[in-house]
Amino acid sequence: MNPESGALLTVRIHARPLSLLELTTSLRAIDSQYRQLNQISEPAVDIDNALIVKDVRSGSVIFDLAPYMGLLASDIQQVKQIVEYVEFFKSRIEPWLTPGGRNPELSNKDINSFHDALKAIVKDTSGGNLDLKARLIHKTGKEEIRSEFSVTSDQARIIDVNITKEKIERRISDQEIHKQVFMTLHQASLDEARAGKSAGEKGIIATISDRPLRLVYASDLAGQLIKSELRGTTNPLKKAFLIDVNVEYINGTPHAYRVLNVHSIEEIE
Repeated sequence: MNPESGALLTVRIHARPLSLLELTTSLRAIDSQYRQLNQISEPAVDIDNALIVKDVRSGSVIFDLAPYMGLLASDIQQVKQIVEYVEFFKSRIEPWLTPGGRNPELSNKDINSFHDALKAIVKDTSGGNLDLKARLIHKTGKEEIRSEFSVTSDQARIIDVNITKEKIERRISDQEIHKQVFMTLHQASLDEARAGKSAGEKGIIATISDRPLRLVYASDLAGQLIKSELRGTTNPLKKAFLIDVNVEYINGTPHAYRVLNVHSIEEIE
């Protein structure tokens, strides 16, 4: 490709103040989504189709990035890839632009990535923005803008609120409630039970997971009922607790049991 011509993805970030960490976080997220769109490996493994820096300009922070597709790729092939990326980025961001907007089709990893892409401008109060432009520079010097998308700092704050709330909603939806299941204790503690806090116990619910998981009590009453058995004369590890439990998941794996109600306690022979 002639260095004076070809396809460019121009990224302009205007924000005051702008920290180096926020800038690099945004650029890393933009690169990560580009790689995902084109199923690209890390540069150390395969540089083909990576974004490379062609120029950095003064004023606002402006980067001209080019797809590294090998010497045989035409300008048209390269600009097609850049246009697809700008449209891809736009389609993922737009659902969050209106108050209450959500993007249920994206994975948690993608949500975090797009959240990071806006880090550089979300705190700006001086009219900042993030611009993406797919540009084709002809050998004659003529420039064509094939696609563009812009997010203002005001819009970034709306997106930030929506993504933050969506993350919380997803964590809540990743919890399941199981009613009247038997739990045995794997680990006991005499620490005081406090609602919403871990008190040192781990339990096993065989119908959910064979792994002992941390217990959190949803109410003081639930905690007190179990703690009273720990202070009794019989071995608490030889008892079965019939409970209602909320299962908290992290990345699809059961992480903790939130004990909602204790219905009964039985001795295990």
